[in-house]
Amino acid sequence: MILLEPTKADGKPAGARTKWNGEYYASFGHGEERDWDDAIRYGFISAGGGRWFTNTLSLLVPGGQVWVNVPGRGYVGACEVENPVVKIDQFMVKLDDGREVPIT
Repeated sequence: MILLEPTKADGKPAGARTKWNGEYYASFGHGEERDWDDAIRYGFISAGGGRWFTNTLSLLVPGGQVWVNVPGRGYVGACEVENPVVKIDQFMVKLDDGREVPIT
């Protein structure tokens, strides 16, 4: 097996003869800085821990399928990308009363 950084992959697994299925894997670091319950409620996944992790999220495109893993808990969900990636200070959430506010 040959592993490549996502930015160097050509859209299909190395050595594969079939077209890439458009599925992504994300590791969601549940803890003090991000909470999986908030991710479910507001419909997001996020990255931290350095530029490589945050840049990798920019590979996601609307319509892509993402399998989400929380370290120590296992796979916790799957989702479809609805919107292009935005920085956290630009991410808006809808409150129960219908208002949209920045998540920060």
